[in-house]
Amino acid sequence: MFAENRHEKIAEIIKREGAVSVSYLTAMFKVSAETIRRDLLSMEQKGLLSRVRGGAVKPGDMKTYMTLQQRNE
Repeated sequence: MFAENRHEKIAEIIKREGAVSVSYLTAMFKVSAETIRRDLLSMEQKGLLSRVRGGAVKPGDMKTYMTLQQRNE
């Protein structure tokens, strides 16, 4: 499967589910985790998703980072 096809399917999954894991995508597409990570990086650069540890979420669904001090206030 070509990268463009994977990107379309990944975008559909994220739109439907809100998030997806690298492990799920590697099993689904039968490619390496590194291939999926490259796909997610490319898609993030285009603004199609936000990468998180272990996968990706809809763009804008990530909470802003707060320091420990900010969270304790």
